[in-house]
Amino acid sequence: MQLQLQTARGRYQLAEDPRLEAGARARCAFHGLNPDEPALVKGNLAPLWKTFVPEVRAVVDAADAADRATPAMEQAGITALNSGAADPGGLVHKIWLAMSAIRGT
Repeated sequence: MQLQLQTARGRYQLAEDPRLEAGARARCAFHGLNPDEPALVKGNLAPLWKTFVPEVRAVVDAADAADRATPAMEQAGITALNSGAADPGGLVHKIWLAMSAIRGT
């Protein structure tokens, strides 16, 4: 499937990127929440999963960026992680390790 970028913001729109809804629903399931439970979003009722779309978008954007990472960008990420600035047991570190393992680097 080829996704088209939303030209105004350089991001995929929710309707165009099924990874956003799938990820948000998975996030709900991970926490034992009903993704279709009504939730208040900016004064309107919406399915609970939609409240997690910003988090999922950040992860999807990071994964897409990792797919486009140059060797110099990857080395900069490794250097930053090894500098001690980030919590070595933190979520960012775990995501970086998982993405690197998936890509075989």
